[in-house]
Amino acid sequence: MSQQDLANIAGVTRQAIGCIESGQYTPSVAITLRLAKALGCKVEDLFWMEEDLPIIEATLAASVLTKGKLRVSLAKVGGQWIAYPLIGKDAFRTEMIPVDGEAVCNTNLESEVFDQMHTSKVLVRLLDDTEKLLNSVSIAGCTPVISLWAKASERWHPQLRVHYTFANSMDALRSLSRGEVHIAGMHLYDSRTQEYNIPFVREMLSGKEAVLITIGVWEEGLLVPLGNPLGIKTTII
Repeated sequence: MSQQDLANIAGVTRQAIGCIESGQYTPSVAITLRLAKALGCKVEDLFWMEEDLPIIEATLAASVLTKGKLRVSLAKVGGQWIAYPLIGKDAFRTEMIPVDGEAVCNTNLESEVFDQMHTSKVLVRLLDDTEKLLNSVSIAGCTPVISLWAKASERWHPQLRVHYTFANSMDALRSLSRGEVHIAGMHLYDSRTQEYNIPFVREMLSGKEAVLITIGVWEEGLLVPLGNPLGIKTTII
């Protein structure tokens, strides 16, 4: 729904919607009720007092450099909260990723430069229900089927929420080793042992318990012009 669509339904101007979203305008009771009705939700789902929001401590999953509040998505992995920065390309897949909380500075809640390493802690003001966040499963990987599996899993299990982070196989495995995700998707080949994935898992997760599951087999090929004018043939390596 665009700002104009919402404005038309609620009977206000598009400029009013923009000012409300940016925090420059506090709507009246009548307008808040209209907005809630238009969006099919409660007024409390749209507006709240910031001092009433719970604050938790979390570990940043990536180093970022930005000023002000940092939008993050959250999941609990191994007993600790992990905050995934929603900035740049990491804030989008095919749609914008909903924010779970805002990372804030320990001393000055209005400004902070987030130049953190993987072990750094930040305070996060929650913008969603804690129980919902506890049902989050975090996956890192680059296989396209992961996003399809994630959507299907959320349909099969309405209480489940899957947080998908795009990362290549080695980065996904490193994230799993650091305890930043529950699941790492990978497709790695070791030419020395002629094995897939297992040698890399043994090295990266040495001393840690893990379960390795095969969910698919890749088949790669070449797309050539009609008639294959260069006579390219299949080669098995």
